[in-house]
Amino acid sequence: MEIKEIAEMAKRKELRSIKMASGHLILPYSHIPVTTGVDPGACEYAFILHSENSEKYHIPYFVFFHDERYPSNKYYEEVFNQCRMIYERFDQLRALEVPLDGAHDQITESALKLFFEAPRFGLYRVQTEREVRKRQKNSPRYSPPNNVMILHEF
Repeated sequence: MEIKEIAEMAKRKELRSIKMASGHLILPYSHIPVTTGVDPGACEYAFILHSENSEKYHIPYFVFFHDERYPSNKYYEEVFNQCRMIYERFDQLRALEVPLDGAHDQITESALKLFFEAPRFGLYRVQTEREVRKRQKNSPRYSPPNNVMILHEF
């Protein structure tokens, strides 16, 4: 989807808009903003906590705000702790994650199958409008995941 279309959807209130220091974060209403102790309006960056197989396990997307492009490992711990506080199934879902242990030549096909079918949580930074435009130059059909991005002008 083109940036202009995403902006128009936000203007029609089909997508949520959250004011940030760096622009407006545009995201679906189904994403859960976690603003505990943080003012999004003072933050430059947004991050999404996402799980592979989220549809299968009914896991929502969580949105976090930060003023650093690459937060410390401590930040990741804080993100998981905040999810525990606001989403009662979070620990139960994290317990379903399947680690891949051992050397590559020692991992069995059944272990891989379990790994790829289980939830796998990861935190990724939301792209800015400039970053999306840059990617679209090389891949014109590129669209940010779930149409989530930071628009500089809205």
